[in-house]
Amino acid sequence: MTVRRRGVRLKIGALEREAGVTRDAIHHYVRLGLLPRPEKTGATVAYYDDRHVERLRRIRALRAHGLSLPLIGRLLEAGGDRASPKDLEAVGRLLAPGDRSEAAPVEPPSEAAHGLAMDLGFPVGAVIADARLVAALETVVTLPAVGRALAAESAGVLVAHARGVATAERRLAGAWLAQADDGPAAVATLREVKAALRELSVAVRDHLQRAETERGFQEIVEAAERATRARWLPAGSSAGAGGVALLATLDARVARGDDPAAHHARVRLLYGVGPARRLGEATKAARSEGVDGPWVALGAGVARLDAGDLAGAREEFSLALGHRPGWALAVVYNAASTLLSAGRGEGALVNDALAAVRSLDGAWPTTTEPAVDRMWTLLVKAQTLLGLPGVLGRADAARAICEDLVVAATGIRADDPTRSTGELARLEGNAWLSLAAARRATGDPAGERAALARAAAMAGPVAHAARARLRAVETPQGEETD
Repeated sequence: MTVRRRGVRLKIGALEREAGVTRDAIHHYVRLGLLPRPEKTGATVAYYDDRHVERLRRIRALRAHGLSLPLIGRLLEAGGDRASPKDLEAVGRLLAPGDRSEAAPVEPPSEAAHGLAMDLGFPVGAVIADARLVAALETVVTLPAVGRALAAESAGVLVAHARGVATAERRLAGAWLAQADDGPAAVATLREVKAALRELSVAVRDHLQRAETERGFQEIVEAAERATRARWLPAGSSAGAGGVALLATLDARVARGDDPAAHHARVRLLYGVGPARRLGEATKAARSEGVDGPWVALGAGVARLDAGDLAGAREEFSLALGHRPGWALAVVYNAASTLLSAGRGEGALVNDALAAVRSLDGAWPTTTEPAVDRMWTLLVKAQTLLGLPGVLGRADAARAICEDLVVAATGIRADDPTRSTGELARLEGNAWLSLAAARRATGDPAGERAALARAAAMAGPVAHAARARLRAVETPQGEETD
């Protein structure tokens, strides 16, 4: 046991370790009034002391015996002066030897807890007869709204699983009793087994939940590390004969001066065919002559993103949205640069990243945009979704987008200008590369190889990336490293 002198101030991390309670629970107990508010010395700095440690240990001990949080509050307040005789009798029953789960209820469930019990499929009588169940339900319904919704949904999964386990245990016990020679001894043995399994089930559940949580955090860390090393797709540049000729014409028009339309057209062409360096140069040239707009700002952002200037990229994408509010392509790029910044530990990591994921989920191109512009939006969205950690579950959505993209690319008219400029070839090649990655993320190695083979058969730099990945997946030993 740690011995500390009284009066020592603790930050919340030290209090977690000392009292064995998570910071979420500490904040929850403070909100409910079970724990005194800490001493605030700044907007994000608070100190706790011995009183908090002692109070948390008492709360833990009482919760372990199935007491509800409202009852614990009455027992702790003014030394228990607010506790009624009924409360104290309930405490006595709960602390008595025996099976606590069959003890009489501390108090009837609240309306909210009763509603949750009904949603989970518990008969009213079963709830009223189980003090620990009432206490657990009361804890869930006193959570903040978002946490309450998540806990209720998770509880539904837990209850369904627990019912299946209970049914299997009952069948095993019945089969075992049917073969027993000494009935009373067999029943006594089953009671011992029940008690042992209860402790084991709690330990196994906690162990598996902890392992899954750690695995989820590890996925997030690994995704962030990949993001800091990755170059931004789309891969390569692919100006065809038509693109080279058109670019030369636009360069000549820009050189003559006083032609804002030529600047806009050149930036848009270079966005489609690359490379990012030339795109950045074109946006600077446009702005030097006072030409700006949504595509100029977006092109500048893409060039900065490719160069690793995430803060500058986010600023440019915000400018693009200022020029064209709600523009899905700019929304997607802004979300991507925000997530990459979060992966590098820049900015308010959790809030920024979650806000970016929400904006990404809601970003869809409008039907009034040109078909190729819509396809670029979907491609960048899919690539960004694939960069998210698997624990967020966006791989299936990314795959669905990519499957639609490769079909849409083949449906572009033969006389569409993006075919002669090389833009469509670059877009389609990257769509196949992204589809391969999506199929890999969703456990379809054969589909991944088929998509890579399609990309490798295309002309241009995209084929090089596809062939390299194809060699990696077809090599028996080892896996590709990021």
